[in-house]
Amino acid sequence: MGFKEFYQLYYESITLSVADADRESESLGDLSHELNNLFHKFMLSNGFSLEKYPNELRGEQVVVDGESDYFGKEGIISVYTGAVPEQLTNKLISMLKYYIGEHNGEVTGRPYVETSGSRKGDVWRIRVKMNDAKENPPDLNMSNANAHLVLCDILNYPSDIMTEYPSINAKELLMKIEQIEDNDYVLTKSVRKTEQQGNNISFGLSKEQIKQRLDQLKKVCEWAIERDFTFIQLS
Repeated sequence: MGFKEFYQLYYESITLSVADADRESESLGDLSHELNNLFHKFMLSNGFSLEKYPNELRGEQVVVDGESDYFGKEGIISVYTGAVPEQLTNKLISMLKYYIGEHNGEVTGRPYVETSGSRKGDVWRIRVKMNDAKENPPDLNMSNANAHLVLCDILNYPSDIMTEYPSINAKELLMKIEQIEDNDYVLTKSVRKTEQQGNNISFGLSKEQIKQRLDQLKKVCEWAIERDFTFIQLS
């Protein structure tokens, strides 16, 4: 599966991180993001194609349970399997459990299945406890709208950067950031207001928030360059 195809399935946010650098999940939210990526890769390697991928499977299918702390280290991760063929469900859950154990987590208790109150079909609940992580390389997560604002509108990357390019050269990205980070005119005109259409809210960025995003992205690039990593990946 190419990056473009995967992006179309997991389209709500994007993370910029150091390519090929080892990273351990630090919170339930970190882990659920990785598990959701794995969920889609599993489905596409078990008979599904992008062209026939059900709408019910698109987006976030592995999430932190609403009663658990997204940034916490212990709680429940929910896996929505209503659109997953029955013959694949147990294999999927077993694979996710194994991944949790191999990526800084521990499954505590037996996973159980319920009928979802918010979506059609079943939801599996997996109780997880995160272990203390080593010092991880920095990264930056943004909504796709805000990532497009920072990468395309401010740093002048092409508009298809998030669908056609799985990685960016770290030195090139750092140079672009340093050229623009003190340009008050560009930062001011790039401010995006929060917008709401029905139940959908698109959170914007103030000038200060834009500067914070650029500063964090600069740290990602500097960390990579100092340790001889070449690329910043988009995932």
